[in-house]
Amino acid sequence: MNKIILTTLTVAILFGGVISCKKKTTEDPAPTTDSQVTQSSDAKLSSDASNQLLDDVNNGLSDQSAARLLPNSATATMTANKDTLTIIFSGDNAAGTYSRYGKIVARLSSPSTARWFDVGAQWIVDIQAVKVTRKSTGSSVIITGSKTITNVSGGRVVDVITSGTAVTHTITGDMLLSFDNGTARTWHISRQRTFERNADNTLKITISGTSTDGTYSNISEVGTNRFGSAFVTTIDTPVIISNCSGTYKVIQGITTHHKIGKDITVTYGLNSAGTLVNSCDANTFKINYTKVTGEAAVTYVTY
Repeated sequence: MNKIILTTLTVAILFGGVISCKKKTTEDPAPTTDSQVTQSSDAKLSSDASNQLLDDVNNGLSDQSAARLLPNSATATMTANKDTLTIIFSGDNAAGTYSRYGKIVARLSSPSTARWFDVGAQWIVDIQAVKVTRKSTGSSVIITGSKTITNVSGGRVVDVITSGTAVTHTITGDMLLSFDNGTARTWHISRQRTFERNADNTLKITISGTSTDGTYSNISEVGTNRFGSAFVTTIDTPVIISNCSGTYKVIQGITTHHKIGKDITVTYGLNSAGTLVNSCDANTFKINYTKVTGEAAVTYVTY
């Protein structure tokens, strides 16, 4: 099978526009093959990077006194009235796989008397030119933008494992992504993230799209890709990120990128042999697309 190994930022993100791909086998050199693969990889990897940053905000808000849940390279401060959290990134993430440099400021938006774990509490998260670099390759993306996080269910993510009660957040906003080829594009984000306890008492995150435009539903991103083409991304089957021996991995989900010529469908949760496993053994996603010749094609990407 045709297979590509990613040589750049992984998210997601996790759940995360920063792709340089190395082909393991020879492919038919259709003109759009690389751009189709890059679009799919950019969408996954920028999402992963964004999810990591939001998880650190979540951890900081869950421990509002000292932010003990953050990696040592992240310094968090909370104002005395508990309405503004500032995180400064100056090194590696907790797993040591990425470095992050920059600042995030999260401020309580509505209602003014709410605490983060109250139902309906909203925080505005300003991502201020945070550069995320995958250490294994040196590839990077710079993220700037503002997002609104709403605690739909109430509760704290840090309590999900002990309580067994799911916590649901919605995220909307805009991100300016500065890619490693010198281009910068704005993507609008509309997602829901539900945090649940796995059967083995680890955490899993289920991500779905929440927007509609009259043509598509379950939209998670709308924007322009690094090649200047407008796109709409839908999450057709929820994307699941699971704690796999301390590392969070995408183990399941189907997304489709629309409006870029023919649709591009991405299936997560395959193993290195290309078999759908939807488990912690997953390390590959499959891209189904159409070449300019009209021929259906499949490419496998290892992450």
